[in-house]
Amino acid sequence: MGRKNKDNFKSKQRSLLEPAALLNILEDLEEEKKNLKKSEERYFTLIDRLDVGVVLHAPDTRILLSNPKASEILGIGFEQMVGKKVVSPRWKFVRPDGEEMPIEEYPASKVIRSKKPFSNYLVGVKRPDRKDLVWINVNSSIVFDEKKKIKYVTISFQDITEKKKAEEEIIKEKERAENYFDLAGNIILALDLNGNIIKLNKKGCEVLGYKNLSCELIGKNWFDLCLPKYNRKEIKGVFNKLIRGKIKLTEHYENPILTRKGEERIIFWYNTLINDKDGKVIGLLSSGDDITEKKKVENKLKESEEKIKQIFGHSPIAKFVIDKNHKIIAWNEVVEKLTGFSSEKMLGTNNQWKPFYSKKRVVMADLIVDKKLSKIPILYKGKSKKSKLIKGAFEGTDFFPSVGKNGTWLHFTATPLKNVDGEIIGAIETIEDVTERKNAEKLLVDSEEKFRIIVENAPQGIFLFDVGLRKFVEANPSIQKMLGYSRHEFLKMGWKEISSKIQPKKKGAKVFGENLEKMTLKGESQTIEWIFLNSKGEEILTEIHLVRLPQDYRKLIRANIVDIHEKKKWEDELKTLNQELENKVEERTEELQKANKELKELDAVKTDFQNLISHELKTPLTAMSAHLEILEDKDFSSLPEEGKKFKESLDSIKRNNNQLKILINNLLEITRIQARTFVLDIEKVDASEVAMEVINDLEALVDLDKIKIVKRFCKIPKISVDKQRLIEIFSNLITNSIKFTEKGEITITCKRKGKFVLFKISDTGIGIKKDKIPHLFEKFYQAGNPLSNKYGGSGLGLSITKQLLELQGGEIKVKSTYGRGSTFTIKLPIKYRKSEEYVSLGKTPLCEGVLAVKRKDKERKEREILTPFQKESSIVEDLFSKVNKKNGSKSSKGGGNHVEKKVRKKVRNS
Repeated sequence: MGRKNKDNFKSKQRSLLEPAALLNILEDLEEEKKNLKKSEERYFTLIDRLDVGVVLHAPDTRILLSNPKASEILGIGFEQMVGKKVVSPRWKFVRPDGEEMPIEEYPASKVIRSKKPFSNYLVGVKRPDRKDLVWINVNSSIVFDEKKKIKYVTISFQDITEKKKAEEEIIKEKERAENYFDLAGNIILALDLNGNIIKLNKKGCEVLGYKNLSCELIGKNWFDLCLPKYNRKEIKGVFNKLIRGKIKLTEHYENPILTRKGEERIIFWYNTLINDKDGKVIGLLSSGDDITEKKKVENKLKESEEKIKQIFGHSPIAKFVIDKNHKIIAWNEVVEKLTGFSSEKMLGTNNQWKPFYSKKRVVMADLIVDKKLSKIPILYKGKSKKSKLIKGAFEGTDFFPSVGKNGTWLHFTATPLKNVDGEIIGAIETIEDVTERKNAEKLLVDSEEKFRIIVENAPQGIFLFDVGLRKFVEANPSIQKMLGYSRHEFLKMGWKEISSKIQPKKKGAKVFGENLEKMTLKGESQTIEWIFLNSKGEEILTEIHLVRLPQDYRKLIRANIVDIHEKKKWEDELKTLNQELENKVEERTEELQKANKELKELDAVKTDFQNLISHELKTPLTAMSAHLEILEDKDFSSLPEEGKKFKESLDSIKRNNNQLKILINNLLEITRIQARTFVLDIEKVDASEVAMEVINDLEALVDLDKIKIVKRFCKIPKISVDKQRLIEIFSNLITNSIKFTEKGEITITCKRKGKFVLFKISDTGIGIKKDKIPHLFEKFYQAGNPLSNKYGGSGLGLSITKQLLELQGGEIKVKSTYGRGSTFTIKLPIKYRKSEEYVSLGKTPLCEGVLAVKRKDKERKEREILTPFQKESSIVEDLFSKVNKKNGSKSSKGGGNHVEKKVRKKVRNS
């Protein structure tokens, strides 16, 4: 700076420091501030009222200012934006492709980085309060300071979300239109005012034979290129009049076109005019369907309709046709004669049911038209089926009482009628009178059924041979079983496969060939011997009877086959056996004569043995018993030492005497049973009361201190039985249980089971070994060594018990576990075994010679059948009975208590 200038500057400084000058300056500054504030207010008012968002950024991207529209578009308030950098807003920006925008591409960052403003920058905003994007169009500007550094960056943006959506929808609609245009199943053609092609879709190119190369046709004249010469001028003239408005638009139009190869196709057009925005016609838009094939079909259909009418009217089969509305449109002469309903009455009506049913209902043709095929099996249950010849058709057979005088069997078939598009437009039903056939079928079925039953159940083998086929066509179960082949295997074979190469050398037994077949087919029945081979290759000799079956259309031979292999074998064996038998008869005659002599000698021995038992043994034994009773009454108290010994000896003699008496009684009982001279005194008794009596008697006679007898009786009916024998049965079984049970329990139960009563005697005694049980009811058998068994006994009690039960229709069973006890179960019929009820149960009748009599006839019958020795035995038994009564009376009177004790010991040891 020069000196002169410096002086001037200092001079000004001094003038500014003067009070008057300073006051003026202050006033000026104050005025400028007011003006500036007003300018700022106008500026902010203007920004706030803008319909675009405005955001002012500092060079570091901090937001200095934003208007309300910016907050509205971004969804964030001014307080949430001011002072914050662009790197940490609550909203995010995305690119037009939907990808999230990196920070360096944010509008403010982009301007500050490039130092260049931009315009029309499309940005999507992800707002925290909205699911969809807000699209904005962004513009920017930059304010530089005097040093050309960025001072401010202004970002302005406008919400174009709705606009963008509309554009996208337009694009989609355009794409859909283009897709429809190309994918449409018909021809779409657009012509300008001169008839030039401006648009042609894929289908149009295909029909014309250009393989979607529509660019070849665009701009070319439609009429000159694609129409036949013979009608080109006419159709073009109609087009020109239409474009000029001289004639009205015909929406539907049909004309031929010419393909690239010169082939004509008939097109059915739908036309509309193309107008600009002012309504002026600028072209023609047409949609066309190729109906060439349809036209050909229609022409053929017209030609065939006349033929069908003539064929239908003169057909020998009854027929009628209904349309899709179920109206009868055809009713031929045959159906008129069959039903008696004329075509005049039936045509045009819905009365196709009337000739066949008494009440209105649908017929099969109606169900075909209505496509209710599932109802056909329901309405015609068991009488209908799908046709094997015609697709979609059904057929059925039924009896119609209203057709004809006595009703008629009709076979009917309903077939759908379809148009060229495959739609059902009606149905035709054909009807055939099959009454004669049904009657014949019934007769045939009845005949075949009878024949089948006879053949299948025939004991001899039967098969049918087809001479023409050289194979078997039927084989019954007997021949299948005889030869071991299944029916399926038989039907694949002929004579050779199952015949032996070597056959019997007899008349007619030649190889089954033409001569024998011819003879049989002429009606001459043949009987020959034949050797078959079974499925195992074994030879079976048979006798065959051949006869022809009366079949006009087939040559069938029926063969009845009998296996005579065993018969032949038996015949040979019988001859041998006859000779052997003759030899043995002579030998056996001598042996029998000798045996007869021996039997007579044995019979005499048996008679002597019975005499010994009944007279020589039992008579003195009875006397001994009487004397023992006298000795028991003697008082030995005067001989203290000797008397005790006498008493013990007397008890021992008495015990053994009783044991011998029981043995003799058992032997006599067995003898009577085997001699068939046994007498049963049958009467109605309560078996449970009898059992109770036996138990009470045993309890009075036997020491039961360690044994408890439990009775569990149910109510049972009275039974027909010999009471004394029943007492003997119960006594034997219960005494047995007492004898083999030292301590524990004996349980006796009874119940009814069907037509029987059951008693069970169970004990907790020593039981029986498993290997001994099968022999338990044998005579003289004990479940141990009878000579060393401490329990004693003859081994006849259970054998007699079993025979007494069986003679009265009963039975006995035993179950035992060794060491744990035994259970005997007896079963007696409620009614005596000779009754019809007993025999119906499958039981055998009484043995011959065993008598069953009523009580009053007992003595007479016994006298009639007893031998002298048996009568003597009866007298001895009476003596035994008197002695027992005497002992009983002594016990009951209180005298001879020692006798009662002895009897108890006797039962205990028996």
